[in-house]
Amino acid sequence: MKTFSLFRSALTYNMIGHMKTVSILVGGFVLFQDSLNYKQFLGILLTLFGLFSYTFVRMREQNQLPCSRWNINSNSNA
Repeated sequence: MKTFSLFRSALTYNMIGHMKTVSILVGGFVLFQDSLNYKQFLGILLTLFGLFSYTFVRMREQNQLPCSRWNINSNSNA
């Protein structure tokens, strides 16, 4: 549980909950050939976009992006 002690914000827990829902929907589609309607598909896309955007912003604030030019406090001159 120590791994998750760094992520205490309500938004982080909410994003994890949304990813769980996406994994259930995609798992049902892949494993059981369950159908997805357009609202579910759009919801999955929006959730993934939001998750990746949130992760990018958080990593940028902590200067942990692979490309140093994208970080907020970049110390390189390149």
